[in-house]
Amino acid sequence: MIEVVLVCIKKKNKQRGIQLMKDTGNEIRNLRKKFRLTQKDFGQMILVDSNTTAKWERQEKIPAGAHKKKVEFLLELGEHEKLKEVVAKTITSEGKIPAAAALIGMLFALW
Repeated sequence: MIEVVLVCIKKKNKQRGIQLMKDTGNEIRNLRKKFRLTQKDFGQMILVDSNTTAKWERQEKIPAGAHKKKVEFLLELGEHEKLKEVVAKTITSEGKIPAAAALIGMLFALW
């Protein structure tokens, strides 16, 4: 099931040619709030500090390189209820943010 969703995400990204634009900061903030994460927790999940997350949200800086790809992936993942549910459950599990970061890393690697 997860593989099918990841393939769909990959195809959708290629079709849309996702570009990080001026509304990306709001999209990042909305996604972070969907998962009920602080900027620090969101940053830990994608291996950046809370200051970077804050700058992205304020649109002072846009994600680049590997972080751009991870943010694109997370934004797409946030649109898929099943995957969003799995990530949300992982965040609230005993493993908390480190477990969610590991899960996202594995999903991202499969993507």
